[in-house]
Amino acid sequence: MLKIFVEQRKDITEKELLDYNTFCSLLPGASSTQILLIIAYKKGGTPLACFTLFLWVLPATVLMGALSIFLTAPIADNKPLSYFRFLQPMVVGFIIYAGYRSFLQIWHSKVLVSISIFLALICLLFYKSPLIIPVVLIAGGLFARFSLRISASVSSRKKPAIRWVYLTLFIFVFIISGILSELSKKNNWSERSYFNLFENCYRFGSIVFGGGDVMIPVMYEQYVARPSSQRVKSRNQNVLKIEKDLFLSGAGIVRTLPGPLFSFSAFAGGATMTGRGVHHQIGGIMTATMAIFLPSLLLVLFFHPLWEYIQRYQSLTPIFKGIQASTVAIMLASGLYLLKDAIFHQPSILSPIDSVNMLAILMTLLLLLFRVISPLYITVTFLSLGVFY
Repeated sequence: MLKIFVEQRKDITEKELLDYNTFCSLLPGASSTQILLIIAYKKGGTPLACFTLFLWVLPATVLMGALSIFLTAPIADNKPLSYFRFLQPMVVGFIIYAGYRSFLQIWHSKVLVSISIFLALICLLFYKSPLIIPVVLIAGGLFARFSLRISASVSSRKKPAIRWVYLTLFIFVFIISGILSELSKKNNWSERSYFNLFENCYRFGSIVFGGGDVMIPVMYEQYVARPSSQRVKSRNQNVLKIEKDLFLSGAGIVRTLPGPLFSFSAFAGGATMTGRGVHHQIGGIMTATMAIFLPSLLLVLFFHPLWEYIQRYQSLTPIFKGIQASTVAIMLASGLYLLKDAIFHQPSILSPIDSVNMLAILMTLLLLLFRVISPLYITVTFLSLGVFY
């Protein structure tokens, strides 16, 4: 973006790009997508922003959706899926590294470090609860608000024109999707899977801070960990689920593709419809993709003018920092949770010995820490090992 939009096209300045990056990191949703949306909106308004979103997500979501159909096709002994065996521990390494990099951003503050560690432990204890993510984000903001020093200074800035229609639409869809999802469960609607999938992905796009590296663990909790919990099993609930090996394979492959990590939602949408036919899988791909990117569009269009205005209130800064610490906590907890699943598991068709998984995780971490090769080539390397192993 710096090379294309700042240096070559001169659409924006470097300072504007950095400001957009800071703003989008404080919003839930796909951060890289939201930066592009702001640039497009400033150039051509809402129509160009919507068209840019379509073009930006199209390549990766089509490829990830096709992959979900291919890997869940009735092929003898699931041989193609076994090619991705080493991508599963590699994904754990990527998420642990992302948590480490994010932790460095708050290392300068003992208060934020303490908040992050405490909330990471809470996440680990209640990882399978669907409420843990919003609770941790709110708690982090409140802890920081009352723990950090604040300034009451207010800088002068012209009040922007507030576009309430985007916030109204965001809240309306959030509430309606939740109601329809619950009604479909209670009344056992024939197409309840679509309502549940839309609600899940819209919620992820609405509450996940930190981009795709946080979104993937949250989806893991929803579609892998939660369906296997005793609470769900005891109630005999027919919830959307994805097999762990399939999920982690898709999470590895998405890192080899251009575009946002949030395009993994297309893979999840197709995988949750496994066994219902290709037409339902395509429907799941489209539903999940639309649901997870829609909040990013609505939120950035509403909050960006406000962001430029509320920066005048220094007293809100600790809350933003607390949310950042909460995001770090979620990433650290997710990495540890997935680490447990990667090295302590029951034998299956995709389970290399635990020592090999641990070695793959350590290799990924070392390659990322010392920047030996780019993340793309790390993924291609582990994919090649799986194919020729």
